[in-house]
Amino acid sequence: MWKCPVCDQENNAATVCPTCGYDRTCDYERYPTAFAVTAAKPTATLRRQWQAKQGPALMELVAEWLFDPDDGSAAERCLRRPADGGDPTAQYWLGIACARGWGAKKDEAQAAQWFDKSARQGYVPARLELGNCYAQGRGVEKDSAQAMEWYRKAAQQGSAQALAIMAWSYSQGQNVEKNEAEASRWFLRLARQDSPQARYWLGRCYESGWGVEKDAARAVQWYRKAAQQGHKDAQRRLEELEPQTPEQLFRLYQQESDQTKRMEYLKKSAQQGYVWAQYSLGYCYYYGQGVEKDYAMAVQWFRKAAEQGNAWAQYQLGECYYYGQGVEKDYAMAVQWFRKAAQQGHANAQNNLGVCCRNGIGVEKDPIQAVQWFRKAAEQGNAWAQNNLGICYEYGRGVEKDFVQAVQWYRKAAQQGHADAQNNLGGCYKNGRGVEKDFVQAVQWYRKAAEQGNKNAQLALADCYENGRGVPKNPSLARYWQEKAKNN
Repeated sequence: MWKCPVCDQENNAATVCPTCGYDRTCDYERYPTAFAVTAAKPTATLRRQWQAKQGPALMELVAEWLFDPDDGSAAERCLRRPADGGDPTAQYWLGIACARGWGAKKDEAQAAQWFDKSARQGYVPARLELGNCYAQGRGVEKDSAQAMEWYRKAAQQGSAQALAIMAWSYSQGQNVEKNEAEASRWFLRLARQDSPQARYWLGRCYESGWGVEKDAARAVQWYRKAAQQGHKDAQRRLEELEPQTPEQLFRLYQQESDQTKRMEYLKKSAQQGYVWAQYSLGYCYYYGQGVEKDYAMAVQWFRKAAEQGNAWAQYQLGECYYYGQGVEKDYAMAVQWFRKAAQQGHANAQNNLGVCCRNGIGVEKDPIQAVQWFRKAAEQGNAWAQNNLGICYEYGRGVEKDFVQAVQWYRKAAQQGHADAQNNLGGCYKNGRGVEKDFVQAVQWYRKAAEQGNKNAQLALADCYENGRGVPKNPSLARYWQEKAKNN
């Protein structure tokens, strides 16, 4: 007498349930298809019935857990039932969830228990994780002997990482007595494997001398083999070990999170002449990012990049000459470098060159030239240039006076948050220049500029409160803004 797991009916049949056709000689779990049945031919309906009895497949449960990362109980909900039922894979993943705090309360002791349950059933990833727990004292007392025992079990089942750990442990005398012969034995087992993971760990062994003599060339060879099979860690290690082009070094600088390594890559790239690395290194020295602030070093690297034609470096070098940062102040040299960058379309440099032409700094005063450079930068959206062009139109400097044009350019800059332009636009509304007189609008723009610390706007806003222009008279607020301007 046996009970059918599909229809729950008891029967005396030898193998096939007379009620639903379930064949107990068929491994429905591994081969739930009609052709796998020996003594009977179950239908698709029977297969669906059997699957429904088993509940969702484990991978469906894992997927449900992984795709619901914000649910603090997702792992428990999805994995606990099969884990309690003895599924080693579910036990392993539930251990991972507890160890990381992914969809379960972070609990290293609980994680170690699940790894132990799974490992004792022979599940290789769990044996490796349990070894890590004992080696690092995560969730269990630190126990080198236990760690090595679980690493050994995982290695004997072919885990590439465990094989590498065994080779490393014996070669370094870590957790075991140093034994080069034993290290070599584990290394050779690893060498016989042909997976990307094994090739990556072979590279690690050659690079670090685990169970084999250090050999950087062989390390690169194995990393390359693993990298060609898509192994990401091998690809990263290969980039770090192989002779790098300046462009590759600069890319590593952009990708690296460790600040010390970042700067090493950047300096190497700059020293090999990569222009963007030279500019970026100058920028780091100028602002003290990743290195101590050093204007002289900034000038050195800006110059190297500028001489290669980099517009950003030319602009920054012009700034250094203009303000005397890292070099003696030299307006003529500043103009020279601003011009080089401006001719390449660099908007900040175009605006600065316009300022020099307008004020006769490092070059003969030329308001017409100033307007031309302001316009080029303004049309690229540079707020400083838009404000400067507005001033030219308001006061007729280098162009015919045109209040409407002045308002247009002030507004463009003001809408980008430029405080001087906001103050100037407020003045146009107050005086009816290029727009109808509107004290309310004037106050709005004065306030925006005043709140950014613009002294002229603070005084203008104080005047509005004192005289009731665009706002009700308020002596207290008038004094407030007057005091702000006084302390500005």
